[in-house]
Amino acid sequence: MRILFFAESLIGGGTERRLLELAGYLKNNRWDIKIVITDNIIHYDYAFQLKIPIIPMERKVLKKDPTIFFRFYRFCKRFRPHIIHTWGKMTTFYAIPASLLLNIPLVNSQVADATIKENLQGFNGFIWRINKRFASVNVANSQAGFNAYGLKSSQGRVIHNGIRSQRFENLTSKQMVKQKYGIQTPYAVVMVASFTEKKDYHAYLTLSREIYNIRKDISFVAAGHGPLYEAFRDKVSAKGPETFIFIGRTNDVEDIINCCDIGILLSHGEGMSNAILEYMALKKPVIATNAGGTKEIVKNGVNGYLIDNKNINGIVSLLIDLIENPNKREEMGEAGRKTINRFFTVEKMGAAFLDLYEIILENNNLN
Repeated sequence: MRILFFAESLIGGGTERRLLELAGYLKNNRWDIKIVITDNIIHYDYAFQLKIPIIPMERKVLKKDPTIFFRFYRFCKRFRPHIIHTWGKMTTFYAIPASLLLNIPLVNSQVADATIKENLQGFNGFIWRINKRFASVNVANSQAGFNAYGLKSSQGRVIHNGIRSQRFENLTSKQMVKQKYGIQTPYAVVMVASFTEKKDYHAYLTLSREIYNIRKDISFVAAGHGPLYEAFRDKVSAKGPETFIFIGRTNDVEDIINCCDIGILLSHGEGMSNAILEYMALKKPVIATNAGGTKEIVKNGVNGYLIDNKNINGIVSLLIDLIENPNKREEMGEAGRKTINRFFTVEKMGAAFLDLYEIILENNNLN
């Protein structure tokens, strides 16, 4: 079977990671896969390791380039995929004419968050309504996102993210990773997230400063990049604390999480966070914002804590309690690993997509 993935790029984001994990699973199941991207940016080494053809279809003049409609149609006419699977707002929109004219089912995986105000208004809302109407099925990676976007069971399905266990094997020693990134304290917490408005690095910085006023033996690691990265780094450089460490864009995310003691994610609404799944896969207790799809992963008091970003004092208390109680960290970490093994493996995600593809193809043949 032939499948065509269509995404804006393969930058170091959660959606792109999910796309590649699924592509690897499908390749192992003997699917013929091609990936088309509208920005020739590839941050994941795994994209090259898969040896799946990646075809740049770059925008020539405008950011929303109308020529992509025709170029994508021509590509589909040559490749003749059985399914088009899109991974973003504009790529889904660009794929609609090819899907309709060539009678190719369209799977739309643009719902990867649960913050909808800006996504359902104005131009974004217009595009979403068109995409939802013409996609064969709309896939959300969390029940929270499914509900937030107003999807019905007849229009879509929830398929949670899944991760490969092989990513967390044969890691670099914790001591070497700490030396590499200048983590000099006995303890460290980490937040893996892009520097965008949706991630609450301001709360993370405030937390680090409150902790620094109490004790100096905990580093706060920030692993990620994005449009707000430079300004935020300058802000911390000017006022500290010295225990706040910027990693930037990295392919060492597994090693970095592994050398830390606690995983944190403060945000303004997630779909299904890959960072939280990675924390749990490496047996780290999680402290995360009680919003969006996070509560579908984190069970409060079992494998982590669900918190309110504004309650910094409460987060301080939870974090210090975890640092001072290694047995509790270990118990929560073990519970997190069990959560991953039971619900969030790439095999479980891949099987769910295969089931969905089979249903879509069967319905398409009947029609």
